[in-house]
Amino acid sequence: MQSAQPTARTGYLLVDKNGVVVNGTLISDPASVGKKLDRPGLDLVLAGTPALLPVSSVSLTTPLPTIAIARPLRATPNGPVLGAVLQESDVAPDSLFTTLIAASVERTPTSTPSSTRTAWWSVRRTRRPSASRPTRPCSTPTRFHRHGDVVTATAPIPSVGWRASFRQSTDEFEGDITGPLRSALLLLVGVAILGAGLTFFVLLSRLRAARQEQRRLAAISDAREEFISIVSHELRTPATGQLGFLQTLLDHWDAMSETDRRQTVSQAYANARRLHALSRDVLDTASIESGELPYAFK
Repeated sequence: MQSAQPTARTGYLLVDKNGVVVNGTLISDPASVGKKLDRPGLDLVLAGTPALLPVSSVSLTTPLPTIAIARPLRATPNGPVLGAVLQESDVAPDSLFTTLIAASVERTPTSTPSSTRTAWWSVRRTRRPSASRPTRPCSTPTRFHRHGDVVTATAPIPSVGWRASFRQSTDEFEGDITGPLRSALLLLVGVAILGAGLTFFVLLSRLRAARQEQRRLAAISDAREEFISIVSHELRTPATGQLGFLQTLLDHWDAMSETDRRQTVSQAYANARRLHALSRDVLDTASIESGELPYAFK
């Protein structure tokens, strides 16, 4: 039983021709004896072909994922298959199987066995070369390939005539690599969008303020032109009257009586006073705009 050797990580299982567990060593759960073993590749072994089964979490001798070396059992070399014997060996990073594979297969750092919680390794024996057909070295380098949602890789093990295969979900395989990059990219895109939005609103507010300033300056310009027009008209009226009365007085001085002369001079004086008052109003307006108009409260 497993409790007798808690540190053991390799055990044996004996199954009958139907795949039912009949015996074993270091079995974790005694209740598994008498139950059918549901492990990928076992049907092929019970059909008569020895195999190295893929990594599976359905292990009876250890809670870790295991690889299983399975051989069919026959009473005679060509007799019917009576069952199979399986040797389960865990594939943890420090297991013997992983050490052998790491020493035999050249892999990239992303294919380390630490990802064996959902990935699986399979190793199969290649056909031995015959005398009439010599072996040719494999010129294809060991690489990872993506097939839809699965990442696969194969590599030969010439020392034992095996070929190791690796398969893992694309999301988990690329998660440790592309996850931080994707997060950084999303953060960068978010910052760029936020910056673009803030820039847009700043430019929009500045444009709106510039338009309001243009309308204000246009209103000031219109008011100034209107003011200049009114002031010019108001100043021209008394000045014209004053000039007219003075010109009449000079042209008809001898023909005019003393009373007419005095009346003409009085009219010219009134126009001069009006012109003086208008000029004073213009100066007061300029003082109001500049904020320098003095007040005398009474």
